[in-house]
Amino acid sequence: MNLKVAEEIVRTMRMGGMPGDCEDRILRIRPGQWEGALSWLRRSGLALYWWSRIKSGQIESAVPETIRRRLDGDLQENGTRLSAMAEEFHALLKLFKDTGVPYVVLKGFALTPEYCPDPAIRNQYDFDFLVDAVSVSRLNQAFRRADFIHKPRRSSSEPIEYFHSQRRPVVPKSLNKLYSPGLHRTVEIHTSLWESNTEKIHFILPNDNLSRAVLKTWNGITFFSLAPEEALVLQILHIFRHILNNQCRLSHLFELAIFMNCHSGQNPIWPDFQSLVQKDDRLMEASGIVFSLATGLFQSTVASEATAFSVDKLSSASAFWIRRWGIKSALSNFGASKSSLYLHSLFVDSESDWREIRQRRLFPIQKPTTVARASNSDISSLLTAHSRQFAHVMRRSLFHGVAALKYAWGLPEWRRATKSEVRGMNSKRTGGIVLAPGSTSGD
Repeated sequence: MNLKVAEEIVRTMRMGGMPGDCEDRILRIRPGQWEGALSWLRRSGLALYWWSRIKSGQIESAVPETIRRRLDGDLQENGTRLSAMAEEFHALLKLFKDTGVPYVVLKGFALTPEYCPDPAIRNQYDFDFLVDAVSVSRLNQAFRRADFIHKPRRSSSEPIEYFHSQRRPVVPKSLNKLYSPGLHRTVEIHTSLWESNTEKIHFILPNDNLSRAVLKTWNGITFFSLAPEEALVLQILHIFRHILNNQCRLSHLFELAIFMNCHSGQNPIWPDFQSLVQKDDRLMEASGIVFSLATGLFQSTVASEATAFSVDKLSSASAFWIRRWGIKSALSNFGASKSSLYLHSLFVDSESDWREIRQRRLFPIQKPTTVARASNSDISSLLTAHSRQFAHVMRRSLFHGVAALKYAWGLPEWRRATKSEVRGMNSKRTGGIVLAPGSTSGD
């Protein structure tokens, strides 16, 4: 994808943008660039958000007719998918009620309307719930009785994942199928807002979230959600984890920009949110990074209360990373390089943990995702599937090799940019974040 085209599309998504300005930018996209632009929009999760904005501004004529038809098809398919998911969501809530397990809904439908004005224009592939660890065994029995299958976990720190026996997970064969009603819908059960074992980053987070749950209603369905300030913390951590793992869709940052724009004035959420993040320098730093990316890309208005204790207090290392790699990486959904490793290194306390992460991220050895299966047992179908899978493995191997070389090439620049800050610390690190001289944790 041409990053210049991506930049033009992102500019049409900025908060407060005028339809006339958006139309001028759209008309700059040449006919031969639209196929790549549509693929990028779909991968970024912005396709339906963008198309909704274009239609509301009545400037669809600036988009080629073939692209308009495909986006309208995506919108229709996603609407059908949403209806099916709403029915399943209602059934899942009944399962929790019948089992007597306290829960809160994470992300998904709980993002409406603060982060997402209409779920019909949002990608959603799973249902996330937070429960108490002591309830997991009882919940597992309930899911089994309801004909759900427990997916194997690679580690005990991962969420517990289920899928219904009649809706087995299927990888879409192409980007044209991203909104298909037939795609898998998994259920993820979490017992905490952050699982630290994979990223080796430990945040100080509020406990007993279930006791502060609030009721929300969407489409006539009432459910429990996190308290607003804790939901914001979760959204920040969700985005931050995906950035570190090079798979953050731009739509996540766009949804945060919507929230920030809607809460740009004085709002009770900011003092409550501040009291949470100021307990942990790492959490405050992560908040500043995510806020900076969202506002830098989408020009959302930010409450001064939010920037004072997050963006304005970013370490110079994080600020440099955002300027040098962050915005550009975001335009490729953080999937074109491994530059997030530089950022990750600021948050990890143990040198041995950092070596493990760097090794795993630079040279992953897990089994590649299966992207092709034979539709039947004849030799032609088997050869086609094997050929597609082999090509996928080769592409990923080439990407990892090139990305590792780029990481090594940029490492001296990163070290030079952060050397003065590290020297000022006298080799002292507090919670993984480099502090300015004279600072103390929690100040």
